Amino acid sequence: MTVELHVATALLHDFDTAHNPLPGREVARRPSPVNPAVTIVDLETADAPEGAALIDPIFRRTGLREVRITEIRWYDRDGYFIAPSIPLAA
Repeated sequence: MTVELHVATALLHDFDTAHNPLPGREVARRPSPVNPAVTIVDLETADAPEGAALIDPIFRRTGLREVRITEIRWYDRDGYFIAPSIPLAA
């Protein structure tokens, strides 16, 4: 299943550093059609619940250049929260 992650274009460098812990693999990037300051990253992941269209990972900086995902929230195409937050190991 492919889900979207919306990233502030100015923060793509930080995102690229943190990308490794995200579930799945990146399959595409494109500018947001409604906000030029946002880049949409498409991720293909088997971990997404049924009907998920958007992923909202919560990052925590654990070192100078290290980040860890502490939680993932999933939303449907209309932006409704569809799955409980998935707490990950701290």
